[in-house]
Amino acid sequence: MVMKRFLWRRDKEVCSKFDFDQPLSFRFDEHGVLMPSVVQNDAGVVVLPVEPHHRILGIVMVSEQAAGQIACNGIPLALGMHALRHADRFEIRLETYWISVEYSVEETEYDPSRYPPNSFCFLTKARLVAGDPIAICPGTPDIPCGMIYKLSVWKMTQQSGTTFRCPNCGHSPARAGWAPPEPRRWESLKSLMDLAGWRRQERP
Repeated sequence: MVMKRFLWRRDKEVCSKFDFDQPLSFRFDEHGVLMPSVVQNDAGVVVLPVEPHHRILGIVMVSEQAAGQIACNGIPLALGMHALRHADRFEIRLETYWISVEYSVEETEYDPSRYPPNSFCFLTKARLVAGDPIAICPGTPDIPCGMIYKLSVWKMTQQSGTTFRCPNCGHSPARAGWAPPEPRRWESLKSLMDLAGWRRQERP
């Protein structure tokens, strides 16, 4: 299983995506925008990647100076360490970030000393022998998998013209990676009132 963590930032219609494979702090760039950085932070917030456990992908460390200035999924965070999970949203000084994880299939050879002996292809139930090319399903952020497929079978499912999903976990190699939700286009109360007034004036 190949895992990649990402940190996202949205600026209006533009999304920025950062590799999250080492501790990140937040610094103001030359335009005054708070951006993730590997350099020592000056915002009092550090995000650390951790080995996934119970869907936890990272830890956000909030210093005393930053307490009350950062929130996760709308909930203010106090001084200390707080867990981050896939698709969590956190705000720092009016800037919004998300954390995500993507898993990709591991392609290797079947080794009875590494994998359970007398294993079968999860889809065809064909017995595997040492040296068989196989694909290991990575699962999803919610459901770890690890089911073994013959590599030829796995690739054939991708060429079938349908969006194949692992029957065990629902993972789909053809499925696009996760991205932050599109911003909602809220209209101000004044604009709605103006529109209502305009419609009243248009009536005969």
